[in-house]
Amino acid sequence: MTVGQTYAVQHLRLAFQKADSPDDKELINLLDRIVRHPLPEAVIRELNKIRRAGVSCEPLIERLHELVSRYRWTRLLEEPEEVEERPEPSRIICSEALV
Repeated sequence: MTVGQTYAVQHLRLAFQKADSPDDKELINLLDRIVRHPLPEAVIRELNKIRRAGVSCEPLIERLHELVSRYRWTRLLEEPEEVEERPEPSRIICSEALV
């Protein structure tokens, strides 16, 4: 994980401990799972900006929620679609006839 991801995970953990409602805890868990995935460079830059600004707790959750919407991170949590495997094409190993 990058420095920005580590920062976000640590502060999400703190926010989880302070959260009272089950809905807030569910959202924080979702954000935590998303932030732990390998992320595109643009998203990592955004996380580093958040870290440098010292954003934490409720504002951090809001900013991460905005990023989830902007970059459609929820796709990271979806199961990958199964790709139909095609049989390997036939190969010609020897084109000379044995006489």
